[in-house]
Amino acid sequence: MTAMHSFNKWAVVLSIGVPILTMSGCTQHALRPATAVPHAPAQPSSNIEIALANAENHFLATQRYRLKNGLQVILHHDNRLPQVAVNVWYRVGASDELAHQSGLAHLFEHLMFEGSKHVPQEGHFRFLEEAGATQVNGSTGFSRTNYYEVVPSQQLELALWLESDRMGFLLDVLSQDKLDEQRRVVKNERLQRVDNRPYGLADENAWQALFSDDNPYYGQIIGSIEALNAATLSDAFTFFQTFYTPANATLTIAGDFDPKTIRKQVQHYFGSLKGAKAPSRPTIEPPKLSNEIRLYELENLGKLTKVIMHYITPKLFAPADAECDVLAHLLTGTRFGRLTRALMHDRQLVNSVTSYQSSYQHLSVFTIQALILPQTDPQQETQAVIDIIDEKIADLIQHTATPQEIQRAINYFYTNRLFSLQRLNHRADQLQSYNYYLGTPQGLQADLSRYTKTTPQAITNVVQQYLKPNQRVVLIAQVPAAPKPKQKQPPKTTL
Repeated sequence: MTAMHSFNKWAVVLSIGVPILTMSGCTQHALRPATAVPHAPAQPSSNIEIALANAENHFLATQRYRLKNGLQVILHHDNRLPQVAVNVWYRVGASDELAHQSGLAHLFEHLMFEGSKHVPQEGHFRFLEEAGATQVNGSTGFSRTNYYEVVPSQQLELALWLESDRMGFLLDVLSQDKLDEQRRVVKNERLQRVDNRPYGLADENAWQALFSDDNPYYGQIIGSIEALNAATLSDAFTFFQTFYTPANATLTIAGDFDPKTIRKQVQHYFGSLKGAKAPSRPTIEPPKLSNEIRLYELENLGKLTKVIMHYITPKLFAPADAECDVLAHLLTGTRFGRLTRALMHDRQLVNSVTSYQSSYQHLSVFTIQALILPQTDPQQETQAVIDIIDEKIADLIQHTATPQEIQRAINYFYTNRLFSLQRLNHRADQLQSYNYYLGTPQGLQADLSRYTKTTPQAITNVVQQYLKPNQRVVLIAQVPAAPKPKQKQPPKTTL
């Protein structure tokens, strides 16, 4: 490791949820959920990595085993607070839908809260809220769906019972009425998030322009109105029977539980459940763009013209994925970011500019977005913004990233990843993620050590290989021209 990647000061601090490795000069920001790398953790090569390995092995220790029915179980014991997180991941998401089933995975997430054989409709939320649960929810991604609750320690068995009942007995009470009701809920959610949100349709169209319509990543997770309308009760039954089986799920229990009885409790509630074997899932090839795709749309809800750029980049935690994170941070992550400084401060052309790497199981997408300030010639100003973005990205080939820029990014990712582990359910979700993508819940060290290995030349290589102007989608969402004010007519004079 080079000197430019060393930190000034490290300490292990006992916090509410997990010990945090702190660094001087770091600030806290939200960060996309961390996941894991598809290779074995690197051996510690510095004091930083040794401290990180010790923290992971001691404070994030886990036990992992599998029931006879295939359900994988991860246990992480932490009795510093009288709470426990129960977190279930099913290996299914939007990329597992058939071409005509856009939105089915997300729709099914909603159906999982509609009661099961021994739990009345609306009983799931009510029972947990009455028991003092602090978090109850679920989420759908392209490759997984998760469900979670954080409950007082003495209510652990309630959470286990609820999760096991819907895993084993949901179809006993799934009806056309429930499907229709949740279909209406999801369609309304789509209207709020996409159709009736400023730039919502522009964002969707820019994303879909990356893919052919038969690519599993084409349909966004929320789904289309047409596909949601077409979903049948038979589709829902088949989806559950294929993917919602113990062999296709992982149960993580993190927090204050009795280590002597926990395995008996898990066996009691989940051991008798049956289901199909975990389905095989084909590899999805990322699209290859050979020319720029440029689209123009009329934006009726937003007030400023928006430019959206998408590039296909390496998949989740493949080589160069971490470098794309660092690149996004040095472009727009701070007020010193190269695009932020050029577009907002030097030229004052945009209201905002952001960049980020969205990493998925089979591919990733690097995105740059800018909201353009209205001046005199919208078309000319839009092209000027695109030209400056291209200029600043290309400049990284001739004038490589500085050690200070890379260090700021490393501090950012380390701090946010570690501080997020204070939240018990996020920690459970992080263990799930590492287990899913790496094959072991002990992935924190391998995850973070990627960033310390980032070099200026690696950033240049990413720009040269993946951020080419002829291998991207550019969508320009233009606002309607303001009507010209009517000129006052001179008063008529009479002789």
